[in-house]
Amino acid sequence: MDVVLIRADGSSTLGLGHISRCLALAHAFAERGTQPVFVSKQFDSRVQQRVLDAGFAYHPMPPGLGLEEDATGLIGLARDRAARLVVVDLSNTVVTTQATAYADYLRRVARDCDTVIIDDLTRTVFPAALVVNPNPGVHEAEYDLTHRPTFLLGPAYAMLHPTFRDAAKGRPRPEGPIKMAAVALGGGALGFDALHRVLIGLRQGLRPDVGVNVVAGADSETAAQFADDLASFTGPCAVLSDLPNLGDLFRKADLAIVSGGVTKFESAASGAATVMLAQVEHQEAWAKVFENTGAALYAGPAAAVTPSSIAEVARALSQDAGFRQRLVKRATTLVDGWGASRVVSKALSSLGRTSGADAPPHGATQA
Repeated sequence: MDVVLIRADGSSTLGLGHISRCLALAHAFAERGTQPVFVSKQFDSRVQQRVLDAGFAYHPMPPGLGLEEDATGLIGLARDRAARLVVVDLSNTVVTTQATAYADYLRRVARDCDTVIIDDLTRTVFPAALVVNPNPGVHEAEYDLTHRPTFLLGPAYAMLHPTFRDAAKGRPRPEGPIKMAAVALGGGALGFDALHRVLIGLRQGLRPDVGVNVVAGADSETAAQFADDLASFTGPCAVLSDLPNLGDLFRKADLAIVSGGVTKFESAASGAATVMLAQVEHQEAWAKVFENTGAALYAGPAAAVTPSSIAEVARALSQDAGFRQRLVKRATTLVDGWGASRVVSKALSSLGRTSGADAPPHGATQA
């Protein structure tokens, strides 16, 4: 069986969005008869557990490796595993601050292996590789084209778990007030304070019989922190710990308050009216661009959001089902859940391999 190495990291600081979208790619590769092997630094035990739970192989890297050692280890593993294809998703604020070293890293890997680079943060000089940026409003002309990389740009290439494919089909149109809300501000530790303020805002802005599901942390202590915030709601409420897949959560929600990273695509594809908060600085620009498509609303940085600002937007959305309908229609047109399949099809076709599964539709609108 052909092998693809997937190099990505996750932690309480970096969050788990990179791992989530790479797991989506892994499922799409596996559907086409290619074996994914994850290669990750051992920052957070949740990463290895998620990979193994999904049924994929995991190869650990020491957390202290520099980029040069990282590249050497990755190239050596590719040779050992006879993997011609490598996916690199290291577009995070830790790695990309070393712009020259990061560009050298990518160039070294691409010199030895066919490479797919997931990029939603940096404008480094990319090698001759397949470069994927799923955010709307991105254009090839913004990149350095010296080495002639191939680009897959826009939400048609948002990499989501297979459960998000056409997830909103058959879902009733939004009608009446909001009955169920979901809050998922990412897998890192940055969202805990913001979660309290968001839940207070929902309490102020929505009817008391609404249900609220919250994704927060991975332990019972974390869950207990938010139990009091949910006590005044009479609808079905739960604090959910470290879910591997948010599809069911969002499909049940009329309103989703999410981070400005990968989660916004998951919510959009599921047909929930989406409100975004930027958890880190680079998410602000992407959240604003996503709002400009008409697919979601941006409520500002998570660190600055107030209960009253959340209450205002929640109340407005609950009172205007027509506006929610327009948000959802645009969102599900923009993000159809087939992005991972499209990326994998392009990656395998560049190697001259045929797909082992039906080709995904190209129906999602790019913007």
